[in-house]
Amino acid sequence: MRKILLTILIGLFGQTLYGYKPIFMSLAEINEDARNADEHPVPDNKDWVNPDFTKFIKKRIPSWWDEVLFKLHIKSWPLWHIEGFKDLLFKTIASRENDGYVGRSVIAMKPDPGMVFVIWTDLQGAYHSLVRALNEMKSLGVLSDDLRIVKQNYCFVFNGNAIDQSAYSLEVLTIIMRLMENNSGRVFYLRGQHEDRGHWKDFSLKRDLVFRVSLSPRERFELSGKIPLSEEMDRFFDTLPLALYLIGQEGQDGLDVVRISYFGRDYKDLDEAASGLYLNNIGKEPYILKILNKGAASGKKINIKAIVKGEYHLTSYHSTLGLSQLEADKGSTSWVVFSSPTDTYRYLQDFYYDVFTLLEIGKTFDQWKISLYNQDVREMLGFKKVATYNLINGLKEIDGVDKKDESEDLLSLERRMHRAEHEIEKILKVCDLDSGMEKKEKKEEKLK
Repeated sequence: MRKILLTILIGLFGQTLYGYKPIFMSLAEINEDARNADEHPVPDNKDWVNPDFTKFIKKRIPSWWDEVLFKLHIKSWPLWHIEGFKDLLFKTIASRENDGYVGRSVIAMKPDPGMVFVIWTDLQGAYHSLVRALNEMKSLGVLSDDLRIVKQNYCFVFNGNAIDQSAYSLEVLTIIMRLMENNSGRVFYLRGQHEDRGHWKDFSLKRDLVFRVSLSPRERFELSGKIPLSEEMDRFFDTLPLALYLIGQEGQDGLDVVRISYFGRDYKDLDEAASGLYLNNIGKEPYILKILNKGAASGKKINIKAIVKGEYHLTSYHSTLGLSQLEADKGSTSWVVFSSPTDTYRYLQDFYYDVFTLLEIGKTFDQWKISLYNQDVREMLGFKKVATYNLINGLKEIDGVDKKDESEDLLSLERRMHRAEHEIEKILKVCDLDSGMEKKEKKEEKLK
């Protein structure tokens, strides 16, 4: 009876009493929330590829009575709550769809010399790591406490797979959307494998929404078997471009370009020769281009000189400090950034680093650079610049000069040895399993 009366009360006076506090309006609020959230929740299963944090999520959900007190302003709203997330999500969708970010598209721009692109790839819900990186941005004078990029030559790029395999996908999405809202045209969230074609519905973001979205009994009945906010999440992810093209110079046989995208050169929708992309006359402001897949455009040939991309690390294993140069991808110098020191990758790949990279635009195209910044989360001694490389030719910068570093050859050898050890361990595990099965079968035969 009390529940019914309170529901009626809220319905009658909702216009004056029912307001809620917007979430994550400042870095200080985000820091406070992160401090009160366990960075290492124990999953309910032992599947590190798809950890299940249902029990942990349920413990964090406010009770029905708490929600009533929040909405009546008797009790303070938590720093993150689902009502604030829904409000921000709906506003972000409306704004981006109004700006033309719908369907499969890319962004192109011709950046001025001196511009810097801060890149994260494969965050995979690494909420606490992202917060530490944003604090570093603030200490460098790049970001203000109200989440505005104050250095005019800086842009942020979230290069796909920002979600899943974590208990904090919604918090990470909230931060990214707030940064996008506060820094129009200077924060780019690109589509990764988990944001593309509903792939997220097989992982932890689905469970987050199922348990954290507040629904009335009638709404739960109507959504029986469905994911709350599923349609809205699909619409949001559908506004994310597949790539950011940075136009460098006009070469001998076309435009020399750097591509930032989670997907590699073999991804069909980003085949520049067949996607109908026309990059002529692109200026310094971000420009949206639709992927037509109707054959080559009539413009100048697009030469991808370097690509900054993601990688499915659970199948493509290699040791990394957060930035790796791989084999050329269809002739393009190939860089992979990895930014997820979550328990999954600490356990499976001994990865223990907060990571971001800086892509710096030089005076000439051959002077563009990429730098790795990381922090060992086991020590927490602060971020440091690990190395700077020429983005186009891949050479490491030593004393301001591009040189081949012998330590890179040693590191490459160490990576190959580490990879071989990893493969041997997997083979031994399979052998142990087969041996165990064989012993079990013999024991069963004896019993017969």
